[in-house]
Amino acid sequence: MDKKQRKLLPEFSYYVNKKSGTIYNVMKDISCTGDKKIWATSTNLRFERNYHYYGRDGGITRFEKNNFLICTSEDCSNGFYNNVISNQKLKNDFTHGKITKNRCGITKEDYFNTVLGGK
Repeated sequence: MDKKQRKLLPEFSYYVNKKSGTIYNVMKDISCTGDKKIWATSTNLRFERNYHYYGRDGGITRFEKNNFLICTSEDCSNGFYNNVISNQKLKNDFTHGKITKNRCGITKEDYFNTVLGGK
């Protein structure tokens, strides 16, 4: 595959929301009008949620402002994907820690150290 064909392929990466801890599988692509677009799918929630962001209205910059980049699809190992990115129990423990003020569950620091530091 040459460079021109590789440029046309969509890019996949994983992001985590700074506030909620939701991890998204993000596909960056170009829309039919020629604008940049992002399709984000939640990976660690009980029910999958899909979001679309477009570059023309500032949606992509807002998305990147509110989320941290975890890794790209090439950098992600199978073990990290199974143990962290798609782990619903880890997200539930983080949510319970926020609700109960860390009496049960895990703290925000523990959660983000696991998600951002465990590559």
